[in-house]
Amino acid sequence: MPTNSPLAGINVLIVEDRFIVAELHRQMIEAAGATVLGPAPNVERALHLSESADIHAALLDVDLAGATCFELVDRLRDRGTCVVFCTGFDRQQLPARYHDLPLFEKPIDYPSLINGIGDAARHPGSGAGLRSR
Repeated sequence: MPTNSPLAGINVLIVEDRFIVAELHRQMIEAAGATVLGPAPNVERALHLSESADIHAALLDVDLAGATCFELVDRLRDRGTCVVFCTGFDRQQLPARYHDLPLFEKPIDYPSLINGIGDAARHPGSGAGLRSR
């Protein structure tokens, strides 16, 4: 992949329980140059993947077949990983402790998501790039 790709050199974990949506996320993120881990359909698989690789960013659906991703969010944040929600939930449905995290409501605007992930992953902690959509 050319180094001028927006996500070149970035490892992205995708956590989504719906196969078609997960596959679309994977295709779009890989096309932007990232290495994709997953998609993981549940928290257990995502935790396993997150412990076996260096992850720069994670795209998480909130509702994973009736379970939430919040345990995973806390672990990823503790590691300094950029966490992005890609969900049908709106911000008010999230616990207040996550209101600072970027949230992209489905259907996803992929160009905005890709640019935001690239900016945030290259400048962790700066708040660059990722804004709610």
